[in-house]
Amino acid sequence: MKYYKREIEPVLLTCIKSFPGVVLTGPRQSGKSTLLKNTFPKYQYITFDDISVLNFAKTDPKSFLNNLEEKFILDEIQYCPEILSYLKIKIDENPQLNERFLLTGSQQFSMMKNLAETLAGRVALLELLSFSYFEKEHIKSEIKSSNVFVKMCVDGSYPGVLLKADKENKSNWYKSYLSTYLERDIKNYYGVGNILQFHKLLQLLAGRCAQILNYSDLAVSIGVTVATIQNWISVLVNSKIVYILKPYHENFGKRVIKSPKVYFLDTGFLCYLLGIERKEQVYKSYLAGNIFENFCVEETIKTIINSGKRDNVFFVRTSNQLEVDLLLEIKDELIPIEFKMSMTQNPEMAVNLQKFRELFPKLNLGQGMVVSLDDEKQLLKGSGFLGVKEYLSFVKKTYKP
Repeated sequence: MKYYKREIEPVLLTCIKSFPGVVLTGPRQSGKSTLLKNTFPKYQYITFDDISVLNFAKTDPKSFLNNLEEKFILDEIQYCPEILSYLKIKIDENPQLNERFLLTGSQQFSMMKNLAETLAGRVALLELLSFSYFEKEHIKSEIKSSNVFVKMCVDGSYPGVLLKADKENKSNWYKSYLSTYLERDIKNYYGVGNILQFHKLLQLLAGRCAQILNYSDLAVSIGVTVATIQNWISVLVNSKIVYILKPYHENFGKRVIKSPKVYFLDTGFLCYLLGIERKEQVYKSYLAGNIFENFCVEETIKTIINSGKRDNVFFVRTSNQLEVDLLLEIKDELIPIEFKMSMTQNPEMAVNLQKFRELFPKLNLGQGMVVSLDDEKQLLKGSGFLGVKEYLSFVKKTYKP
């Protein structure tokens, strides 16, 4: 299968020159192993998916590490956390020697906590999500913003489904991914007992994407405690299945709602959970506007993470329901953004941005943006209209590594 370059490669190459090792985490099937094997072809590749290798590493970690080549890749490190303390000793024997190893692992809270505590200051931590819009453009470019949005919804962005010639198997791929994810990670590593209830939570979250997260309402709908819902959602966040967008409430007092919003990090998976398989279903869905907002936020997060920078992004909703979909915190400036799934620009779309400026005049607000499916640029007082493609290009340029 042809290899497609990933946006995070320059960051990865920079980090490995500055640290003894790099740990690359992310959701299952996001392409971590493929990225490392193609970017570092001279490194010895070892996977703990191999039972015999795993047993050797667990029973005799010193011999295992001594038998490795000078530079190596250890794949699926979450299966063998015992090796980390011995790896630390090996690093400390020659702490000035960089470019020695790379580790990959799925986002598992206990493993990441152990890794952070054991190898603190000795490794760089990076994340790899599924294909971003720009990475997908290498596969098949789209001219119009509307096509970009719909193709990401219909095709998804995981390499396993995106690169297959037979796109009719998309639903089967996601079905298998969900089943494997639930069985191998959620049940075995996070101790979630009732898989059916957890699956119901996923479907409810899909129906409430790009909306305020109400833990109590979800708990009542599923029949579990609020604490259980909070725990399960933290599992989805750690696994990079969903993203929790925090409200910006600095110096706002009681005028803003402090509950977060929820988004999926793969619009294709979101549409699978909603039963959307075709282009026309996207536009006809009662959640069409939410799906569009999810796509825009998802792509923003992917671009920032691929740059190796912090995701300082927020939203605002006041107690009287004035909402700004996204706030990008860039240095000392806040960029307010509204997402509108429309192919026709209308000045009324920028009303919330103007009201936001008037309500919080002391904020250092930059040029606001109304992002839609219309690629024609238009400037208004304090705001500008632009299409999805140009907005994503702005984010990529702003967060350039």
